[in-house]
Amino acid sequence: MILGVGAMVAGGRSGNNGMSQAGRRRHPGPSQAIQNSLFGYLRAQEDQADRAGVKFLTATNQSAKGMAETFKRLADQTLYQTQYMCPSTN
Repeated sequence: MILGVGAMVAGGRSGNNGMSQAGRRRHPGPSQAIQNSLFGYLRAQEDQADRAGVKFLTATNQSAKGMAETFKRLADQTLYQTQYMCPSTN
């Protein structure tokens, strides 16, 4: 597992996609768990940043309505894009 992760890191840093892919093929399960953990961490950081933004807007007597509308628009766009990414199995 360590060799597989090392190959992915080395391939990513050097721009060698082949080495990175070889690392993923070597240990796909653990790398997926690491990736999921990293994405969870990033989502938590983004959530905290969003909360801080609302807090700062409120502290300076500004409305967070524009922020909420922007997030809604982004969510709608993401939903629209993913709707057409996965082919229907009907």
